[in-house]
This record gives sequence, structure tokens and C-alpha cells, in this order.
Amino acid sequence: LLFHQGRYFEARRLCVAAAAFFDQSALSGKAVLAHLLLARIALQVGDSAEAQKETNESLARLAGLQTPVLAYQARLLEGQIAQARHDRPAAHQAYLEARKALEALRSRLQGEELKISFVKNRMQVYEALVDLYIAGDRTETSTEEALACMEAAKSRSMIEMIFQSGQSLPLGEAGQSDLVRRIRDLREELNWYYHRIELEQLRPEEKSHQRLESLQEKAQLQEKELMRTLRELPAHERENATLEAPADFSLAKLQAHLPPDTMLVEYFSAGERLVAAVITRKEIQILPVTVLSRVAHFLQLLRFQLSKFRMGKEYVRRFAEPLLRATQSHLETLYSELIAPLRPFFEGRHLIVVPHGLLHFLPFHALRNGEQYLGDAFTVSYAPSATV
Repeated sequence: LLFHQGRYFEARRLCVAAAAFFDQSALSGKAVLAHLLLARIALQVGDSAEAQKETNESLARLAGLQTPVLAYQARLLEGQIAQARHDRPAAHQAYLEARKALEALRSRLQGEELKISFVKNRMQVYEALVDLYIAGDRTETSTEEALACMEAAKSRSMIEMIFQSGQSLPLGEAGQSDLVRRIRDLREELNWYYHRIELEQLRPEEKSHQRLESLQEKAQLQEKELMRTLRELPAHERENATLEAPADFSLAKLQAHLPPDTMLVEYFSAGERLVAAVITRKEIQILPVTVLSRVAHFLQLLRFQLSKFRMGKEYVRRFAEPLLRATQSHLETLYSELIAPLRPFFEGRHLIVVPHGLLHFLPFHALRNGEQYLGDAFTVSYAPSATV
């Protein structure tokens, strides 16, 4: 709480005490979390050497732990520290390690280490890799890698949103295979073990290290069995039983599937920066477009203007002309922000738009350049991502 309030020195004092306590306990994961928080605090106050020291301490403690979420957090932070030092190759390598740890996760597993505030920054590694591509000389990150990061972020977000309720596979579902039922049972058993581990760690009396290690070993065996069973599932059942995003992204395959005379524009936010990929059957360009806060402001103005049409037929009839002019003005501003920087790369007659974040609320086909609506210059369709 103190960290998020920007009260870093107070947060550090408490975190040092917490790290000292957990370093002497059996709670290795919580010790790693304490050192990672110390590293974040140091990074925020500009002490990159101390941040690196605490991150190295975390990575050393992670060496013997099966905690991919914490590995992701540590590698992501390592990349941010390297980027703050302007060491782009080191940042790129750390981000790749973070991405590897992230994509090794099975989002259905609810281990104790997954209960940290992981969801909030699980897409930062993709944003960081795209930002490295846009901001630099593009030697560390290739065009295809940058686009693959954009797609991975969108795919994982969408799949996790669809299944975020974490519902169990329904009992007795028609056509449900023995493997699917086995996966459901393994998940229930894993949740029981995770709950027992947490209770054991939080016991106010003297903890039994032997009992805790036994529970952790059994949980790991169950995890391995679950992974083995998931791999045995047919592809069509695996999609419904796990949250794995597509891992075989291919730019060449995507371009080959684009119909003739068609281009795809995919937007993505890398921090405050909004970027876009313009893809045709022959070429791809990934370009910085604008600042996200500007788009948010102009979109808010447009939505406010459109809300006036709900004020009744008489109001709309009386003020039809000024309402139209104001609406068109906002649409032209958004065209200048989002389409004009990309327009020289447009080819063909059909445009597929893949929005991102708040752009899902924007009617791209209604954007205009002052003379013509985008929907008049091209046929426009929408997609949630290029691959999903």
C-alpha cells in the first residue's frame, strides 16, 4: 500500500523487516517477494545498483524453487533495471526470459505464488519488447518478434477474459472424455493441496517444515501429472481445458491468409505509446502512432458529443447542423491521430482493423479526413486479433 502511494522510504523500512523475517523462515516464496519489492522501491528512487542487487538476491533464491510467476516478476524487473541503465541488449535478454517464464505458466493453476498481484503486470513484458523495437534501432527485436508480442498479449488477454471465472469443467457433460474428467479431478486435488500449504505456512504455532515440504512435494507431483494429462488431450479438447495462447505465430502464414486487396491494421499500446502494425500480403510496417492519453481525451469528447443525440428528437432537430459539425470535427481529429500516420502504407480496398483497449469503443469506419469517411474509401471490418 505504501509503495503504491509513492511513500517509498516508509515502504522500504517495513519491507526490510519483512525480508529479514522471511529470510529466516520456510516461506521462500514470500522472501523472494520481499526482495523483489525492495528492488522495485530502489528502482523508483533511482538507485539502479541497489535494485540490481535485490533482484540478483531474488534470482538466487529462485534457483531451487518451482515458481514461474516469481521468475517472471524477477526477470521483468531485471529488464526494467537494464532499460533504466540504457543497456538495451541486457534488457532484451531479460525480457525474453520473462516472456519464457510467463508462457510456461498454466493459468488454471492456482498455486500460492499465483496469489500475488500478478494479473496487473502480466502483459508488461510484451509491451516492453514492443517498446524496445519502436524506441531503438531495431537490432534487438525483429519486426516479426514485435508483432508476435502484440499478438501474444491480445490472445492471452482474450482467452483469460473468456475463462476468467475459473469455472470447473461441468460434471457429466455430454461427450466429455475420461481425460477431461481426470483433469477436473486433478485441479480439485491441486486446489486442496494449495489450501493446505497456505494454512500450514500461516500457522501461529511452530511450523512443521517436514509436513510443509511433504505437502509441497505432493502438490508438485500433482502439477506434473496435470501437465502430462493436458498434453495427452486432443487439440480440440485442449483449447477448452487450458488457457494456453497460440504459440506458433507466423507472419508469413498470416500474410498468406490475407485475401488479395486486403490490409490489416493492428493497434497496440506499449506503455503510454500507441503503435500500429500495417500488414499486407507483401509487407509489414510497425509504427508509432500517437500518445494514448490524447486518444482517450478525444474519444471522451466524441462520446460526450454523441450522448447529446439522446436528448430527444426535438433537441436533435433544432440543433442538427451544429451537432453534425461538432461530431465530424471530433471524427476528423481522431482520423488525424490514428489513421493519417498510417495512410501512406495503405494498399488495397478492404481494411481489417484490430483495435486495442479503449479503441474498441471507436467506430473506425466513421473517421473522416475532412472530405471522406474511412468507410467510403475502404470496406472496413473488425477482428479481436490477427490470429484468434
